[in-house]
Amino acid sequence: MIVYHRTNPKSAKTIRESGRFVSRENTGEIYVSDTLNGEAMGYGDDVVTLTIPDHWAELDDEFPTGERHYRIAAHLITARNIVREETPGVRTYHDKPWRLPRLR
Repeated sequence: MIVYHRTNPKSAKTIRESGRFVSRENTGEIYVSDTLNGEAMGYGDDVVTLTIPDHWAELDDEFPTGERHYRIAAHLITARNIVREETPGVRTYHDKPWRLPRLR
């Protein structure tokens, strides 16, 4: 499954360079959305796109629009899970973090 982790530019760069996530939660989990431009937009301007096995994702929240947020154990994610090539409909870049425009 493809999911999106929103964060700040500095953290996104660190994640892309290291291929690792450091959870800021006491649970050791990171949070992702199945929707690129949805409710999760409030969590950061930068996005790290991941591809993960479905069974790693534990449902955390679901919205009337159908968007779902999941939590994933941070220690499971490696550089292999980070999407580094352009995917149709997903803006990602290999060598630098990028920013989504703010919707007005």
